[in-house]
Amino acid sequence: MSDWQLRALNRNDAESYLAHWLALSGPVRYRCFGRIVSEAELHRLAETLVVEGRMLCGMFAPDGTLACVAQAFPCGDGCFELSFSVLPQWRGNGFARNAGERLCRMLGARGARELRLRCQRSNLPMRALAVCLGFDLSVRGDGLVGVRTLMRPGAGGLRADLAQASNQPGVPL
Repeated sequence: MSDWQLRALNRNDAESYLAHWLALSGPVRYRCFGRIVSEAELHRLAETLVVEGRMLCGMFAPDGTLACVAQAFPCGDGCFELSFSVLPQWRGNGFARNAGERLCRMLGARGARELRLRCQRSNLPMRALAVCLGFDLSVRGDGLVGVRTLMRPGAGGLRADLAQASNQPGVPL
């Protein structure tokens, strides 16, 4: 790989996905998942990288390292919950924004109606990302909840986004 690459993740990316999460400290993983996540659980997540309904998008560095992960988990009724992770050495470069924008388009192409995300109030980078991606934020307990309603893309964008979403084997469109 000679350049940065932003694309949907597929089964072949399981090793890169696992390496991404293992490169993060326990406290950072806690902030991403909202709970303690063991290495055994990370291995299970990587083994089931592509499951029905779940969509993942990543930014790969020129050396093949998965620098950023944007994930969407279905929560029913056309709604998905998003989460993001960027390796420390690549934070502040707009990778989460780029991956988030791509993931939002892919989800819109698949008919998602609403996106949600959650973060701690103290997570200023995630708060800024949520606002940048068009989420409306509200305080819930000790955290923030973001909600964004999706619009279906136009015909040209729909074709491109469906093609990107179809790069993920095992995920029906």
